[in-house]
This record gives sequence, structure tokens and C-alpha cells, in this order.
Amino acid sequence: MAEVVEKLRRYLLGWKGYFGLAQTPRIWRSLDGWIRRRLRALQFKQWRRGKTIYRELIGLGLPRGWRNR
Repeated sequence: MAEVVEKLRRYLLGWKGYFGLAQTPRIWRSLDGWIRRRLRALQFKQWRRGKTIYRELIGLGLPRGWRNR
């Protein structure tokens, strides 16, 4: 995961330099949301099973009583 984030960081710094010239905060918000969603999906795919996902999320600080609502 760290390798993916590092590769992505290189692109994002370039995009920030390019789009930073324009005043487009909405583009950055939507891009940020999309990137977070894709990274979450990648992490869940690596964990594979529901029990593993739950255990890892608890380990990362998610409250034990949490349920998808």
C-alpha cells in the first residue's frame, strides 16, 4: 500500500502544480474523494475477508460497536 501511495503522490504533486494555477477547489474536493475511495477499495481487496477487514479496522481505531448503517 505504501508503494501505491508513493507512486500516486508523484502524480498528485504534478496535478497540484498544474491545477493550482486555476481557482478550482471543487475539482480538488471531488478528486480527493475519488482517490480516497479507490485507496479504500484497494485496501479492502488486499484484506479479502470480512473478518479480516473488521479486525484491521478495529486495530486502526474504529469503535467496536460500529455497524454499516
